[in-house]
Amino acid sequence: MAALVLGAVVAGAGPMARVAAAARAECNGHVELCSRRYNKIAFAATHNSMNTVADHFAAPEQQRSIADQLDGGIRAFLIDVYTGTPTTDHVCTDPTPLKVAQIRREEGQAKLDQLLAVRNAQCPPAGGPTASLYLCHAYCELGATKFSDALATYRRFLRTHPNDVVTLILEDYSPAADIARAFRKAGLESSMIHHEPGAPWPTLSQMKRQGTRLVVFSQNQGGAAPGLLSAFKEMGETPYTFQSAAEFSCRPNRGVAKSPPLFLLNHWLDDPNRRAAAAMANHYDVLSARANRCERERGHIPNFVAVDFAEEGDLLRVVDDLNGF
Repeated sequence: MAALVLGAVVAGAGPMARVAAAARAECNGHVELCSRRYNKIAFAATHNSMNTVADHFAAPEQQRSIADQLDGGIRAFLIDVYTGTPTTDHVCTDPTPLKVAQIRREEGQAKLDQLLAVRNAQCPPAGGPTASLYLCHAYCELGATKFSDALATYRRFLRTHPNDVVTLILEDYSPAADIARAFRKAGLESSMIHHEPGAPWPTLSQMKRQGTRLVVFSQNQGGAAPGLLSAFKEMGETPYTFQSAAEFSCRPNRGVAKSPPLFLLNHWLDDPNRRAAAAMANHYDVLSARANRCERERGHIPNFVAVDFAEEGDLLRVVDDLNGF
């Protein structure tokens, strides 16, 4: 009876009341998504979301700031968390154990020794009283924004958009305890979902009711702190290094290889002219064809469709297609 009365009230209300009621029923812009489980939905994502023209990074892969990306419909963010020490004109990369291991693995001990020598000669001691967490790409010397500022942006968005779910996929080089502390200080701890690998994912409406609309994955330290989910125990992905669109594949890379609970589609090109490459890669015919092919081959909807320069091409249209709109 209560539902009938409410329906009658809404039906008899004015246009603005009907719009407000519809908005309350939406999840990430669509009523139909509310009843779907999180892992059955495609989300528009940006690769190296912090590496932007707007924030003056040296080799940007996005045009817009994170705030503008949110306003433009992006709901999943691939971001890199570093520890850095600021100077008067830039931020120095601090050699955390995870960052040291990455450089040694990818560039060798000789290169690591050289970089450490330069850093120690030109920068304050690592881990000092001014050290903080930053969003950087490769090295903070090439561009850095405060992690706390980004978290404040996400908190404002979640507060002003109570029907939306946001996902962060962290490439994390800072200690997990420091990252968890940053979420806590930002007032986001209670918004982070806690999920055990293998357990069913909730629906978006359940996430709204429980107030856990922030999903945070950690590539390196998943499970090391509450709310930092293990990225590659929860998802599979495609490769992420392609020189041309003809090389785009759907083969497994890191994480769960077969029927993954979640699926990350890495869709960008290693090209010096990243904006032009993104315009071509994000074109509807290219992106849609690959997304649909990967859904068939991997047996799962691409949950995170991650691109460079997301305003180029047709990312949002492809994501709507994947969701059946």
